[in-house]
Amino acid sequence: MGIVSAHLVGLIAKQVEERSLVVWYDPGADYKAVAECLAIPGTTIARYDGSFLKLRREIDPLLNGLEAPKLVVYVPVEQADTYHALVELEKAGVVMQPGQQPFKCNTRLALVARNALKGRLGDDRASEIERQVEAGKLTLADLDKIGSNEKEAGVITIIFGTGNSQDVALTFLASDRFDAEIEKKAACASPATARASSVLPVPGAPASSTPWGMRPPRRP
Repeated sequence: MGIVSAHLVGLIAKQVEERSLVVWYDPGADYKAVAECLAIPGTTIARYDGSFLKLRREIDPLLNGLEAPKLVVYVPVEQADTYHALVELEKAGVVMQPGQQPFKCNTRLALVARNALKGRLGDDRASEIERQVEAGKLTLADLDKIGSNEKEAGVITIIFGTGNSQDVALTFLASDRFDAEIEKKAACASPATARASSVLPVPGAPASSTPWGMRPPRRP
């Protein structure tokens, strides 16, 4: 499990410890992969799969005791779209979702990523990653990859597997197979712009031996 996913699980486990019952709304399904394999000792994990009736049948027997059970209910739906189907669980325990207060219950992906990564990457780099997440450029899987590499972080690292500018330039110039992913993540204005900027001479630096707008010869 990556560092960002592990940080999120730690937040959930802390709420289970403090409040026992957690209703976890994930409207964008950002954390679906985490929810599918979530395991917290002594805690039941229930997952909504399209039927609140089925979900209630699963969890209602756990609610007959005098105290709230240790239970996490994962719902990849907007809270407002549930028509109060879990309102008594929300009142008995705690709600976790994007934007929720207090902050320790706020599962907004950009915020979780920043808090998970700032100790490893520093505040400035974590803030930049937060902005990239807000812009829709990075997923949880991307963030976990970034978290595994302390020295290189960002969209370019995700696309090329390295943040080394020379390696990125050589790989990019040698093939157009990254163009679609670059456009998808908006890592630059356009592949053509990036290609041009990669081969144009930089003031004070040696001129590029590659003609502008051309790729170096590829191996047969």
